[in-house]
Amino acid sequence: MQTAKATFLAFFSYERGNDERDRGNLTLIRKLLQAEIWVQTGKPFQIFQDQENIEWGQAWKERIKSVLDESLLLIAVITPSYLESESCRFEFEYFLKQEAQLKRKLILPILYIDTPKLNDTKDNVAIEISKRQWIDWRNLRFASLRSTKVNKSIEVLAREIRDLVNDTSTKGTFAKPGGEFPLPDSITRETKGAESFQTIGNEISSAQALPPLLYIPLSYEEDSAHQPKHITVNLRSTGDKERDKRRIKTLYGTLISFHGRDRFSFHAFENGKGHLIDFPEDTTRIDAELLSRLKKLMGEENWLIEEIKFQ
Repeated sequence: MQTAKATFLAFFSYERGNDERDRGNLTLIRKLLQAEIWVQTGKPFQIFQDQENIEWGQAWKERIKSVLDESLLLIAVITPSYLESESCRFEFEYFLKQEAQLKRKLILPILYIDTPKLNDTKDNVAIEISKRQWIDWRNLRFASLRSTKVNKSIEVLAREIRDLVNDTSTKGTFAKPGGEFPLPDSITRETKGAESFQTIGNEISSAQALPPLLYIPLSYEEDSAHQPKHITVNLRSTGDKERDKRRIKTLYGTLISFHGRDRFSFHAFENGKGHLIDFPEDTTRIDAELLSRLKKLMGEENWLIEEIKFQ
């Protein structure tokens, strides 16, 4: 299986229970913010979000460490449960050490729910958060994500991140412990040699150059008993590389625009060979509306849907 490696510029630190309670609003806000930063900078910007239902343990801690090492900014969504979460505290404290080494502002706290424990003078994480000029989004929690108020707040934060990136970057690189960290290229970059479905898929997954057009339902009730699924979309080359690239971009953008916990991949066939293009950092929501859109784009139902079994 070929898995494209993503390059992360920011780490979205949050308590998953808050996202589930608010029906995925934090995930949608992260996607909107990522898209707005793209608009503000004209460059792809990856924000890592842990959406895996994986028990916290040493293996997962090492995975988080590796992503934190790659990331340049920490966006911390502060709530009472954030300060009670072992994983959230670990993410904050681990990144705090990097911030101290670089002597730059790299942690951006967002106060999402009123958190009295921020006044706790014996809690080191609470003390560090309280020292900072946090962004107050408490009044946005129950606002419609379609509202001007929410989108304006996202725009303001995106501009702050844009300016922070510009201040700390030098000729397309950020100074990080252990060396220079390059900014990702645009998805429109030229590639050497033959361009295959696999190359196109890797570029899309690693660069994320297309800002997602999010499908945000007016009312969406997540079924807690819903078993996560995986959809594999089968594709065959048309013989026209540019047309194939546009088709994959459109399918990819459509899939990530539906918020949910489901996974997706492409099984592409070209020159008698099959390529499995996986997107480990992206999710979708498989429902009748998504399948209807896919059928319109593809002209037929050419996919396989399977339930994901957690071991």
